Amino acid sequence: MFSMLPTFLVVEHGHSERSVKYLVGVSRITGFAAIFTAGALSDRFGFAAVVSVIMSVTGVMTVLIGLTHGTVLLIAGVSAAPCRAGLLPGRDSALTDTAPVAARNLAVALAIPMANLVGAGIAPRAFGAVAAAGYFEAGFIALGTLTVASLALLPLRRAKQATPGTTPA
Repeated sequence: MFSMLPTFLVVEHGHSERSVKYLVGVSRITGFAAIFTAGALSDRFGFAAVVSVIMSVTGVMTVLIGLTHGTVLLIAGVSAAPCRAGLLPGRDSALTDTAPVAARNLAVALAIPMANLVGAGIAPRAFGAVAAAGYFEAGFIALGTLTVASLALLPLRRAKQATPGTTPA
């Protein structure tokens, strides 16, 4: 999504490159605040609740990019990036919980390159193919739908074991 949104806004919606660069910059800078906020909220309210809300909002914003025009499109475009960034603390926590302690380093070593392969390789190529066929909006709608649908996988996450003085996430 990050690499295709500027092209979408310029080519499909006629925004100037200068205004798109500004919007993309604002969305990326606010992502840093989203990371810290999501981490703090996860500590306070628990992993599942915070990730559920963030994934829902992220999916809805991504679908709105494909369905809307004008101001709503720009708000959704600027909001989607920080929402996705807010998933990072929860993603890392969930990733370490999926494997036994002895294999956690292997889980991280395999998951991060796979995420980069999909996010920076396969997804942009798929978006490009869909755009070339004249359905650029459908790529955002599909990505947002997959993001919301992935909430169904959340219950499969192994719950953290409570240690003295803490509560399970």
